[in-house]
Amino acid sequence: MSTESSFPSFRQAAAILATSPKSAKDRRRFCRHAIELTGRLMDSAGREFDCRTIDISPGDLLIASDAVVDVGHTIVLYCEHIGRISGQVTRVVRPGLFALVSDATAHKREKTAETLTRLINPGRAEDTHQRRETRHNGGGSAIVVLDNGKQIPVEILDFSVVGCALKSPSRPPIGAWVQIGSLHGRVARYFEAGFAVDFQTKPSSG
Repeated sequence: MSTESSFPSFRQAAAILATSPKSAKDRRRFCRHAIELTGRLMDSAGREFDCRTIDISPGDLLIASDAVVDVGHTIVLYCEHIGRISGQVTRVVRPGLFALVSDATAHKREKTAETLTRLINPGRAEDTHQRRETRHNGGGSAIVVLDNGKQIPVEILDFSVVGCALKSPSRPPIGAWVQIGSLHGRVARYFEAGFAVDFQTKPSSG
């Protein structure tokens, strides 16, 4: 992938959207906020690309990426602060800019809404309010292994059956596969002291 990106800037995206007709199907069900979050996405063919949000709501978002997509394609992305988002492309504004409707559950949308509220108004929504799974305090150390074999020492801040929060000055890219002991997962979001991992079953490379 080229280091030169064709991502539109916020100003360019606003100008494109102002002149782009919208179908009745694309009327927004949620209020979007102009928040730029970086991440990685995987297209329907399994290829990965850098991406960023132009605006986002708990149920849909506008994405800038070099990925080539079409209406109806299924996209999975890992976005800083938010974590995993999957859904279908509902509109291609132009190459490199498209809208996605999330297939998230109501529970996930509630968590996303709380995260967006915290990003827009720091202090109004606490991380603990987002956690519905039973989480346990960590306190131990571990080694995170990246796909390229690099090892990162971390401190486990807390963990649950679905993921963990790790303290480390070194943070792998959002969406990167990592291994912690016998568990695999993907880097879902960053926070000030480190990063969070959502546990998943890693697809076989064979």
